[in-house]
Amino acid sequence: GQYARWLQSLGVDTRVDTITRFHGALAVVLGAKQWQRDRPQFWMDKDRYLPLRLMVRDGGGLLDIRWIGWGSRTGGDWFPERLEIERDGKLLHQCVIEQVASTAAVTDSLFKI
Repeated sequence: GQYARWLQSLGVDTRVDTITRFHGALAVVLGAKQWQRDRPQFWMDKDRYLPLRLMVRDGGGLLDIRWIGWGSRTGGDWFPERLEIERDGKLLHQCVIEQVASTAAVTDSLFKI
């Protein structure tokens, strides 16, 4: 479906998959074996289908995006506890979630295209 088309647009070969561990969770790796850093790959939680890692090449090198801490006391399954972005092994950004407001009002205008 739509998820597969998005991954294919990033160069992830969805016909290739393997299983590994990521921060204690079983992860399905699509696109490559986990050690094949030269190939685009997407990691997701095997049981909950939550994103764990996306590795793609862009003009600046290998971009590695990691969603860490799903199910934490802070974000539950709404949002991971931490989001990290690296390029070629160097940390570019780290976002640590301190609070998630699950009852926050969201206006319908945010969903209009």
